[in-house]
Amino acid sequence: MRQKAAHNARRRVWSLAFGDGALRGYEQRIRTYRDKLMTNLVALNGSPTNLTKWFNLYSFDVMGDLAFGASFDMLKTAKNHWMIEMLEKSIAILSLMPPTWLFRFALDIPVLARPWWHFVAFCETRTVQRLKVRMAPLYHRMQMSDSMHM
Repeated sequence: MRQKAAHNARRRVWSLAFGDGALRGYEQRIRTYRDKLMTNLVALNGSPTNLTKWFNLYSFDVMGDLAFGASFDMLKTAKNHWMIEMLEKSIAILSLMPPTWLFRFALDIPVLARPWWHFVAFCETRTVQRLKVRMAPLYHRMQMSDSMHM
């Protein structure tokens, strides 16, 4: 059974991220990456290119900005960030459908687990940085929203 008060509290927090104002802000930020993508494609001067690569660079730069508050600068460097490389390699391994216990076993072997823990540390660092930048304004908006609904 759904708890209405808990549901409403969660919905208020999520609506800050998906309200009209927030979406307009995302549009402005995404436009920057679209312009970088188009600049890079125009610079190729009609030569054959792998558009999937360029759309991936664009997508991950946008996701990095929206999730972590900072781009991976992949459109700038025209290559994958080390973290994206690691994710692609991991996905290739997972496509072989190894048993779950094998992943747990690999985490106990330091040489195999090092890239995973490097990835986790990267995500933690970026998340902490993002929270430091965005937490105060978000908390203030949540307080205002709560006071308006009381």
